Amino acid sequence: MSPTLTEHGTSNLVVRELETIEDHFDLYHDYAYNATSFHLCDSLGDKKNDVTQMRSPGIMMTVEAEDVTGDLSGDGLKVNLSNALEKEGLHVITSDVIESDSKVITYITLKEGYVIARAISESKYVGFDIHFWSATDKHEAAKDTLVAAVGGNGLALSMYRVIAGGMFGIGTWKEDDKLRGPQFEEICRVVKETAPTVTNNEGDASQTDLDIVMREGLRMLDGQSLKVAMLVGNDDRFKVAAEKHCATIASYESVREVVSMNCLSMVDFNEFSEEAGDALTACEKHLHDIFAENTNYARFNVIVIDSTAEMVTSSILLKLFAARREHFLVDVLEEDSIIMATIVDNEDEAWKRNMLLLFKDDVFVDAPTAFAEVLFENSETNSEFSLLLVNGGGTNFVGNLNATIVEFNEMKDDSQSITGRVRVINGGEWMFQDDFVPSRTYLPDDYDQSGPFAQWKTQNPIGHQFIIQLEPNPSIPKKIKITDSLLMKATIGAINNSDLPGLEASAVMKFCDVGEGCLLVALWEGGSLAILWDGRNHVDVNLFTYVEDIEIGDDFVTNFLLVIPSFTTMLRDEQPRGTGRNVAYQRDLEGNVEPHWAS
Repeated sequence: MSPTLTEHGTSNLVVRELETIEDHFDLYHDYAYNATSFHLCDSLGDKKNDVTQMRSPGIMMTVEAEDVTGDLSGDGLKVNLSNALEKEGLHVITSDVIESDSKVITYITLKEGYVIARAISESKYVGFDIHFWSATDKHEAAKDTLVAAVGGNGLALSMYRVIAGGMFGIGTWKEDDKLRGPQFEEICRVVKETAPTVTNNEGDASQTDLDIVMREGLRMLDGQSLKVAMLVGNDDRFKVAAEKHCATIASYESVREVVSMNCLSMVDFNEFSEEAGDALTACEKHLHDIFAENTNYARFNVIVIDSTAEMVTSSILLKLFAARREHFLVDVLEEDSIIMATIVDNEDEAWKRNMLLLFKDDVFVDAPTAFAEVLFENSETNSEFSLLLVNGGGTNFVGNLNATIVEFNEMKDDSQSITGRVRVINGGEWMFQDDFVPSRTYLPDDYDQSGPFAQWKTQNPIGHQFIIQLEPNPSIPKKIKITDSLLMKATIGAINNSDLPGLEASAVMKFCDVGEGCLLVALWEGGSLAILWDGRNHVDVNLFTYVEDIEIGDDFVTNFLLVIPSFTTMLRDEQPRGTGRNVAYQRDLEGNVEPHWAS
């Protein structure tokens, strides 16, 4: 729990400037330690020993390069892009180009994937589709070298990625699998270095460790004259231990006074006896009187539930405050008071966690009150225990808690083998403000929209792209097994029955020698088409046309599936492609209608 806030250099109205935020945790409300990394690391060893390829994802990167200055002629574009890819260590198989008027489209097939580039010289624009199923660690470098090859720069560049299908049967699939996505080996190395590595041996934490942690908990209050109420055990068996614990707390430099309390009426308590009610009432009155007698000149800063305290007396303490929260709570406790307890045995002492949560919900109730649990582990004794805290309203509770834990862990040396980490923070009820009237309501007009609006007006959609991913329909029991010939049949059928003027079936080029699957590519004056089958049960359709018409993509897929009816659309991405950092469809810009936020 160590956030680093960043100043982004924007003009803020609602969000405060970074330099004015004193407490970087002031907006924290709920937090839970994320232990999922441990599970990833536990399964990493199995991944290293995989002998069968179970998945083959690919990544499609779409790039819009504007204000390019390079050679955008047909042959020049094809040769320059092919050479650039080879310099990056990629393996070019073949390439082709089609040119008409000022528009050029080229494709380059690789062992690692394929690239389609669409150039418009009069617009100084090149749009790229970079689909890799292998060597995805070179994806970014390939993008950079392609953009550089057409004379582009990073200032006039926009891009995004789509997780798509890949190719089974690639000889480098094991290496690709390790390099694809988050690098777990590095993540796990950091996890192992920074996270506790001890085993769960609950119940053997020493009192010395508890005392050290209790001292650190008291440091959170930033006070040097703390008044502490300490609920200890009732039985004489715990008297020596309880007195020692109280003396330890009293010895801390920040503590001015410790008031020990218990209930003798609860010794040998039997909830089924006739005297049980009288014993409970006597205990509640006794605790009430102790608090009242000791708050004549100063209220308490801390209540400690000692390790010798038992559950029933502790619940009476809770009831004492919950039933009198409107007056007694204010009279007895400081506004930034805290309740503290430790858990050594999760089974026998789970009631402490429940009790402190009830202190938050039934006594303090409203934010910024919060419950926190901090796990401490001793690497020498292989022991662990938890410190439980509830704050009564301190505004910097989360920040102070985090700072205290960070400082405590930094002190770890030969004399101290304990480390702590925040396991959970549970915030209180958001305070309801009846008939709340905000001091200011911010609307789009309050922000300078001139820059975004200027960019909006420069948008020029030049085409429409569909990226459609097909897989077997789970509701159809009888599956059709795809082959390269069946894939070609489905593609040709879709071309012949769809409204794609100028695209002939003879334009389809087939590449089936890379892996277990097959890649089909076709270029025509009106756009480009790439069909990728991974060799198993996944097909990607990448269709681009210079005409914006949603029905084109719908009709193509419908006709394609007539040949393989057991497949269905699992994912569909469609987007406009063009210049001016284009994100709008042509239909949204018709009539020069201004967006609502710019009016």
